[in-house]
Amino acid sequence: MTQVDRLVELLNSKGMRASKLCFPDRTTVIGGLIDQYLKSGQDLDDAAIHLLFSANRWESVQSIKQRIAQGETLVLDRYCFSGVAFTAAKETHTLEWCKGPDRGLPKPDVVCYLDVSTVPPPS
Repeated sequence: MTQVDRLVELLNSKGMRASKLCFPDRTTVIGGLIDQYLKSGQDLDDAAIHLLFSANRWESVQSIKQRIAQGETLVLDRYCFSGVAFTAAKETHTLEWCKGPDRGLPKPDVVCYLDVSTVPPPS
């Protein structure tokens, strides 16, 4: 169980209607291409894969807007800021370039960043 799952569970236990969406969404057409890329281990240009990940988020825009309008709380796992950070960290593209393809996506109300210790558990 992930922290996203726990948050959704907590929100639902408090009477909110909540569910999670994970990106990439491998059930869509573009998500299927991303899945093939991730499983193949082949090299793909950083810009091309960044744009595919962004396009995968755009595939869900109408559904996201509709669900929010119906009062559902969505907890998104690896949404646009995750993709921006991943590509920008490679230093092959500027931060501004990385943000570009996601401009116009529904904005999150809250962004959580988990800073996890790398210290191994006691034996």
